[in-house]
Amino acid sequence: MTFVSDYQMPGKDGLQFLKELREKGNRISFVLFSGEGRNEISIEALGLGADRYFSIIGSPETVYRELSHGIESAIDRAMTEIEVWQNRRNMKQ
Repeated sequence: MTFVSDYQMPGKDGLQFLKELREKGNRISFVLFSGEGRNEISIEALGLGADRYFSIIGSPETVYRELSHGIESAIDRAMTEIEVWQNRRNMKQ
């Protein structure tokens, strides 16, 4: 499962939301999708544990193709991590 969040939301931004998730121990795959093109936002998102950051700026075809590919990659990564965890658990038994 992958969660896609916008940066600007009512009440809090996507970074605050991601930080709250991580502080609660939630390791869900997280993609931040935003019209804010500032590098600081992408750097902070990745530092907080986001899997990817995508900008909405650009042609819709390109932007949504990149987002789709990013979501697929995040899912693949999460599934690999689950498999590794399960294999380690099975080896300990």
